[in-house]
Amino acid sequence: MKVLDNMKDKSSKIMHDLYNKGKDTKLLTFGIYTVLFCIIFLFSYIGFWQNGKSFVWAQIDGTTQHYPALIYLGKYFRKIIRGFLAGNFVVPMFDFNLGMGSDIIQTFHYYGLGDPLMLLSAVVPVKYSVYLYNGFIILRTYLSGITFLSMCFYFKKEQMPSVSGALIYVFSGFAVFSGIRHPYFINPMIYLPLIIIGLDKVLKKEKPHLFITMIFISAISSFYFFYMITVFIFIYAIVRFFDLVKENRVKELCAAFFRCVIFYIAGVLMAGIIFIPVVIGFLNSGRSKDSPIINLFSYDVEGYKNIFIKFLGPPFNWEYLGMAAIVLFCIVIMFTRRNHKYRTIRVLFLILSIFSIVPFFSYMMNGFGYVSGRWTFGFALLISFIVVEYLPYIFQITLKEKGVLFFVVCLYGTICITDKATRNVSNLFSLAMLALCFVVILLLQHEDNKKSFRYGYSAIALFIGINLIANCNFLFSPTISNYISQFENQKQVLGKIFDTPASSALPIPKGEFYRIDSSTNIVNNIPAIREYPGISIYYSLVNSSLADMHYELENWRAQPLFNISGVDARSAIETLSSVRYFSLETGRNDNIPFGFVESYSKQRGKKTDVVYENRYALPLGYTYSSFTSMDKYSQLNGLEKQDSMMQSVALPKRIEGFTEKEPNITLKKLEYEIEASKGVRLEDGKLVVSQDNAQMNIKFKGIENSETYIRFKNLEADDSPFYASINFQDGGKNFKALEKQSPWYFGQKNYSINLGYRTNPLESIIVTFPKRKTINLEDIEIYCQPMDNYPINAELLKSEPLENIKVLGNTIEGTVDLSSNKILCISIPWNSGWKAKVDGKDVEILKANNMFMGIPLVNGHHEVSLSYTTPGLKLGALSSLIGLIIFLVVVLGYKNKSNLVFKYKKK
Repeated sequence: MKVLDNMKDKSSKIMHDLYNKGKDTKLLTFGIYTVLFCIIFLFSYIGFWQNGKSFVWAQIDGTTQHYPALIYLGKYFRKIIRGFLAGNFVVPMFDFNLGMGSDIIQTFHYYGLGDPLMLLSAVVPVKYSVYLYNGFIILRTYLSGITFLSMCFYFKKEQMPSVSGALIYVFSGFAVFSGIRHPYFINPMIYLPLIIIGLDKVLKKEKPHLFITMIFISAISSFYFFYMITVFIFIYAIVRFFDLVKENRVKELCAAFFRCVIFYIAGVLMAGIIFIPVVIGFLNSGRSKDSPIINLFSYDVEGYKNIFIKFLGPPFNWEYLGMAAIVLFCIVIMFTRRNHKYRTIRVLFLILSIFSIVPFFSYMMNGFGYVSGRWTFGFALLISFIVVEYLPYIFQITLKEKGVLFFVVCLYGTICITDKATRNVSNLFSLAMLALCFVVILLLQHEDNKKSFRYGYSAIALFIGINLIANCNFLFSPTISNYISQFENQKQVLGKIFDTPASSALPIPKGEFYRIDSSTNIVNNIPAIREYPGISIYYSLVNSSLADMHYELENWRAQPLFNISGVDARSAIETLSSVRYFSLETGRNDNIPFGFVESYSKQRGKKTDVVYENRYALPLGYTYSSFTSMDKYSQLNGLEKQDSMMQSVALPKRIEGFTEKEPNITLKKLEYEIEASKGVRLEDGKLVVSQDNAQMNIKFKGIENSETYIRFKNLEADDSPFYASINFQDGGKNFKALEKQSPWYFGQKNYSINLGYRTNPLESIIVTFPKRKTINLEDIEIYCQPMDNYPINAELLKSEPLENIKVLGNTIEGTVDLSSNKILCISIPWNSGWKAKVDGKDVEILKANNMFMGIPLVNGHHEVSLSYTTPGLKLGALSSLIGLIIFLVVVLGYKNKSNLVFKYKKK
């Protein structure tokens, strides 16, 4: 009993210290937060460990982008370190294995290249990378709570409400749902509280060091979220200014605006070495193309119901906040108690509430790309801070406030129960937690004494913890929402992303350069992490030249334009892209491009791959004897363009002394008849599918020794994707076209699907439409591309190639001997970062075929060299130097001139 009494006394002392303000309790508060965080996280995510799951999202971005990016960056940092230790101080800026060649900084900034934590990947081997990936998510989530507590300390808030707010923040819907899907989405949750502290100091005319530093870190880590953070702090600065300043507001507003802008610019300038190149990359990427604009002024009725209902409970996407039940009651009390000192919080809440209910603001916060709730981390921060402010009032509410809280519970329950659309297990669970929270609040009402507050806080903290754990378990549980099923198995994820038929064609002999394609990759980014030149890529920022290439060629395997899963085995594009080997897993009926002959078979685990070699493979640099004007080239459809490119190179301008030629288009458009059509008709520019699995049997007279294509002309699906299965005598294709309202739709209307090469003509296909749907479709076209001239054209292109090729780091070198004036085409997507020299003299690089690099050369022997520098890097380096100088001047100025620091006078 004595031991128990001692433990009780010690625990009482800890609680007493915890509920009193003061610097001496900060460390204890961090400790309490850490313990509670670990407990809640363990019981919330325990299903992952019990089921052998990693935090790598299996369905889309985790397996295909985030985890491969972590592996890539770890290798990249180690490569730089090894180079420096060996005396090589050249930093790789360009990788030929990234989607036919891409900039490293511009590609990987979105995936953590500028994130200071990502430097840890340099010391973790690939085989342990999944543990690092999981650990990063836990660490980032934990740190977001630490910075939240720091913000609470700055504003001198009570310790236990601060801990409660921090836990609500780090286990909010945004963090729980998107944090494990997109690990880097947690970073702004870490940065924003510190930026708020720094900005508040600037508004109070205190030292701006923290503000400048955090602007720098935020800008260098993610320009995407930095944009959102900028909007948030602009709003905060305006609202907070009028709360701080009571006299001479016009004069003080101008002065405050000047200070904030100068210090903000200083932070951005410091980040310039990465920030400027990334902004340039975004503006020149396939992602910057226009997306469709839908209704930006209102959601439908069901949307507004969900905004209210999903404000609490298990989060199912980042559009809804998914908070703990206590939050709603704190917000109600905020409006029932009109304390003037909390005006800033109320105004900010109203502003962000408007952001939630008007789609335009979600569109604006997403960079005017499409409507998205990725900005809600800022709203979660504000709401969690509202809990910190108003939790102390929750234990002494008036009778009127009890009535209002009861009304809120009833309103929430009415919407949940009476509407079929919202009457589901998830919402009923949220209602139960809300009702239970109301009962707990009523039971915790007490007089104003410290002991009562201490036990009240303990009880409410316990309830919050249970609520957060329940929310997470409801989301993850295999027997309820089963979100956990969307994540990769811990032991299989590494092998899965390295698994590719292309590995059977490796390694590439030293000193040679050619590309490898494969029938299918689980991960389109495999070439980069397996370190071989391929033709697929799936990262958010893709070189616009590469995106334009696939758009113009009507490649349906590039949807959206930054997710490129090959060229549909189109022979001409494979050859023009310098593909030498094509690897196919046995048992698949995929197309083999024309000219590719079986070379050998190779075992890959339990699978067997057949490797085909391209008899007409072109080197990295090949030459055209004639060119076509871009005006004429742009009038061709995608299939005609690939036929044209095998004969003449399309250039953006005419060149004196070089032969201009109109290509002889051999592509044939076929007449066809629809022999049988049940439940589907094509008329008046529309395809009407009136029943599921409707079929269209198309018959035509094919051409021998040709590739056959079906082309959907001017296809537009409105509100959902369009699907079609195309079956023929020896195989089939499953086609998908994105709908116009998809945020990833970039205006593509024409789609050409390769049905393969055959010596004997293909004469019929069956097109099956699995779902009832009506779409805009001008026509269905059938084409044959005879391959009779193909070998001759390919041989002409490689008759006088770039030889003695050296691909080293950021450079390409080679020699070429020409019998006449020709245009050298280098099969690397055009990028303004490339500079060329011929025989030691600078020359212009033209955009060849609207995708590759072209250099006109006169007859004779030439030494050609190309070097790459990330666009904007030099300007960015200068920017960082200027920003650093400004920062040092500011630091020294505040250190040496104490009279610079003074505060607003308050009444």
